[in-house]
Amino acid sequence: MDKIMNWLHGCLPDSIKKFVEFHLDPKVENQFESFTVINEVCEPESNVVVLVLRDAVLEYTFRASRNSLMNALVLHTSVKGVSEKPYIWKNEIVPLRLFWKGLPELRVRYVDGGTSEHYYPPRAYTEHSIKGEYAYPLVLQSGDDGRSSNLYLPLLQVGTENAGIVATMEWSGIWNQRLETIWGTGTHVHKLSIPVEGLYLAEGETLELPAIHLVFYEGELDEGGNAFRAYVRETISPDLGDAKNLPPVSYDHWFGIDNQIDEAFLMKLADRSRQIGVEYFVVDAGWFPVGFPDGVGNWHEVDRTKFPNGLEPLASYVRSLGLKFGLWFEMERAHVDSHIYRTHPELFMTVPSDEGEGIEPYVHLDLSKVEAQQWVIDTLGGWIERLDLKWSRWDYNIGPKPYWRHADPTGKKMFKYMAGLYRVLDVLREKYPDWLIEGCASGGRRFDLGILRRAHTYWFSDQTLYPDICRYMQGGAGRFFPGHLLNSAVTVPAIGAGDAGFTDTDVFSRMLGALSFNGDISSWSEEWTTNVRKLVEFYKQRRWLLQEKFYALTPPPTQPKQPDIVQFVSRDGSKSIIYGFVTNGKSEHRVYPKGLIPNQIYELRDEKGIHLDEKDGFALMENGLLIDLLQSRHCFRELIKI
Repeated sequence: MDKIMNWLHGCLPDSIKKFVEFHLDPKVENQFESFTVINEVCEPESNVVVLVLRDAVLEYTFRASRNSLMNALVLHTSVKGVSEKPYIWKNEIVPLRLFWKGLPELRVRYVDGGTSEHYYPPRAYTEHSIKGEYAYPLVLQSGDDGRSSNLYLPLLQVGTENAGIVATMEWSGIWNQRLETIWGTGTHVHKLSIPVEGLYLAEGETLELPAIHLVFYEGELDEGGNAFRAYVRETISPDLGDAKNLPPVSYDHWFGIDNQIDEAFLMKLADRSRQIGVEYFVVDAGWFPVGFPDGVGNWHEVDRTKFPNGLEPLASYVRSLGLKFGLWFEMERAHVDSHIYRTHPELFMTVPSDEGEGIEPYVHLDLSKVEAQQWVIDTLGGWIERLDLKWSRWDYNIGPKPYWRHADPTGKKMFKYMAGLYRVLDVLREKYPDWLIEGCASGGRRFDLGILRRAHTYWFSDQTLYPDICRYMQGGAGRFFPGHLLNSAVTVPAIGAGDAGFTDTDVFSRMLGALSFNGDISSWSEEWTTNVRKLVEFYKQRRWLLQEKFYALTPPPTQPKQPDIVQFVSRDGSKSIIYGFVTNGKSEHRVYPKGLIPNQIYELRDEKGIHLDEKDGFALMENGLLIDLLQSRHCFRELIKI
């Protein structure tokens, strides 16, 4: 035991070793007091350690792996019932507690979840920072409906003024993170847990707990976010084919059009998509009988009133334009009148109707069942092969918590469900390595490492109409996540709406992450179309930087007149781009770039590529840079090392 604890402690950055203690708590109320060591594998220079413990009711297996390059730890825990009289977790399972003791000043940061507000600034993806002690426990959790990021993004950054830890679970279910100050002791307890209700393990039954990822950093809070961004990019995000994927440029029809599609209309939209430089053309919901939402579950056939010859002619036409074809699915939900529920109701979980009779009209696929998993693999695989799909939006517009609890009040169903979901995605990805998965859950309500390990990009909010909200959310999520995961769209609000009112700011406001277009872009004028193509090309030339370092150069705006200015900089400091925005008013703002090379000269350019100035990195970081928001609601500056 001591060797394992010393090994874990040795993984910490030197500057916080004296402050942090690891507590591995399978039963919460003790620190292995009743356990006997069965096996301990721990070499001081090893990158993997294993500990197996046992008492009268449980066998506990703990495995930790160290990623020295990324300065991170991954902790895996499993528990096995070994007695006829099981141990019962009444409220929660706590795989890990971190005790912070004697800190000079506590620093904490977290971000709100992926909701879809229609006001500015939105709650979604708002950053919160705390310094020092606080009166009440900080409790982050997934939210009431069971989707992982409905309330908060499932991570918490804790540390000192110059080092710390970003902690998260690789888990798409219900979770909690709690940070509590023990008054008068100088101790802060950071607890990661999974809520349950009376969960127990029968003799011989094993429960795999979510992997816990601890990303260590040295520096200010921004450096913790950048360490986590790099960790997600390099170790979590899947490759697309043989390469790391860049933030994609895509078109998806849904917002502004909804179910009002047919083959001819979509071909016109594909033509315009090619003109503006789109790479993926995606048909969203509405391609199946009955349409969205009541037709969800009718995956056996297309709507022949819209596509008399099926989707094959459209897919072929899209490919002939040099674009890749994509299709929307929501495999985990179905309507009670859908084909799959009528033919295979045994594959689904139901809940009683709120009206007192029957069941709710939407049912939840039970991916804890192998038969349900295979149905998804076969059904989706069939469409991928039939249409040569290169993109699918994997949507999830249902809260699983009531379905899990109705099927199994203890919470065990949730663990089995997650294992099934991950298996389905893993099998499909392995079989179709060049098929891009876009995660989605009514926007960003299931945005976590469990999904991000299997998704190449993410539709991170259903708020896609208002440019100010879109760039605010991309900047907020960008504190911790690289840009290829933050997909947002320039949306034409209605069929035939044209381009009246659109400005360059509308496009720049979606350039802090993956760039998409929605709605009737075929109604745009040729002049605006040509302009958008230039902006898309501008974006493509710089999108690689969205996966590098990120700095917020102004605090999150709390009112429309305040600026929102962010910076991306290459890891070697040779190139940087700065985006500035304001919602209302005209103003100038001096900001202080970060991450530059002090003794190097940088050329300063605007969005037209016009040379503005030359300054060394030290002067830029110390004296600042003026961002002009007097003429436009956006401003762009590019810094290139000469």
